[in-house]
Amino acid sequence: MLWLGVRCLDLPLAALPAGGEHARPLAVTEQQRIYACNAAARARGLANAMPITTALALCPELRTEPRDPIREGAALEALGMACYALTPQVVLHPPAALLLEVRGSLKLFRGLGRLLARLRELLELRRLSAALGAAPTPAAALLLSHAGADPLTYLDDGGLPRRPAACTELLRELPLDVLDCPAHLRADLARAGLRRLGALFDLPGKALGRRYGQELLHYLERIRGQRPDPRQPLPLPATFARELEFGAEIASTEMLLFPARRLLQELGGYLRARQMHCGSLRWTLLLDDHGRQTLPLQLAGPRGDLRHLLELTRLGFARLRLSAPVTALALHCDDLHPPSELQDDLLGALAPTTDARALQALCDRLAARLGTDAIRQPRAHDEHLPELASVLRPPSTTATAAPSPPCAPRPLWLLETPLPLGAPAGKPSLDGPLVLESGVERIEGQWWQSPASRDYHRARTLDGRRCWLYRDRRTGAWFLHGLFG
Repeated sequence: MLWLGVRCLDLPLAALPAGGEHARPLAVTEQQRIYACNAAARARGLANAMPITTALALCPELRTEPRDPIREGAALEALGMACYALTPQVVLHPPAALLLEVRGSLKLFRGLGRLLARLRELLELRRLSAALGAAPTPAAALLLSHAGADPLTYLDDGGLPRRPAACTELLRELPLDVLDCPAHLRADLARAGLRRLGALFDLPGKALGRRYGQELLHYLERIRGQRPDPRQPLPLPATFARELEFGAEIASTEMLLFPARRLLQELGGYLRARQMHCGSLRWTLLLDDHGRQTLPLQLAGPRGDLRHLLELTRLGFARLRLSAPVTALALHCDDLHPPSELQDDLLGALAPTTDARALQALCDRLAARLGTDAIRQPRAHDEHLPELASVLRPPSTTATAAPSPPCAPRPLWLLETPLPLGAPAGKPSLDGPLVLESGVERIEGQWWQSPASRDYHRARTLDGRRCWLYRDRRTGAWFLHGLFG
């Protein structure tokens, strides 16, 4: 196994509604001290754990925000949901870390380097900085995120150590302050003269357990892979629903694309983890006047392509007219379907066929730009009368049972209104007498509204055209209803 430890360095700032990017000095505070501060504040001499009074004396224009652990937990969960696009095993490690098991993903991403690059793209989109560590065990991966080394310096692109015991050497040099154990236990170890993790590894296990407790001994065994370390993955809800609050009002729909991309990345991770595609999206814009605008996007077929979903969102936002500035954006998706990849036919290279996926994409773009009602798709309808057996409806991903096909052959071209025919001597005529072919199809329907009873015949004209006509059994009149190709 190969675990990646992702330790977010500025999660309290990134969890703020403004997204963690501020030009002026900003600090998140807890218990009258600075818990985290941005680059502008650090440039003025501020640091974590500094009293607020001292910080304000150094930087009077400092803006402070109280720490919100609930918002931080939601931001960490959102990052974890997006990371499902990298691996099916994502574990939250509160308050500010993630664990990703990536051994099975290396082949998919063609190496550890490309996978780390994708991970850094996810972090950059959320304006997060993080320290990374990689090791065969989750506890060791979290510890190596404190080593200050890129995982590619001690692992090759296949996730294997560049030299024997490379991870162990880095672990041994780590200070005991980074151990994930109670503070009083770290203080006891320091009073005993222990400074590095390597010194702790060298102590006899039984003596260490008797003096400092079995929990510390078990923790050290989990670090070195000598004890199982099961982790509970991030749970996946039945439907996707996310909301992103802004720190400032947004008055342009174009500016909504950046937060929309962030939410779509979370949706992409969710869809990949659940092995699903979405058939529709619903964007909700929360407005400054406490109102809301909704933008539904219906797809012609289930899709999981984020570029396609982002393009549809851009086209949908372009036709929105905001009634007030936007303060938050929400994305909902409960229309989920198992993926059904389109297959090429056996002779596709020899006989070009219509690209069904490209046609779906075109329909989706037209619907996003013009509205769902502007696109119509012919569908079979369970009715006996031919003129009612097909309808035009908006494209839908909902699977419906198709009605049984007719037993007798029918033409594809039906007249919008049946054409009355002359019938000299009781025989139908169309620019001359018609020759009826063998076989009669009797169709009856609409008995509860306007009863119809017809006998349909295939016929030929004198010049060889094939047509479809019927005799109304109630009146005896003949009508032309369709033409064969």
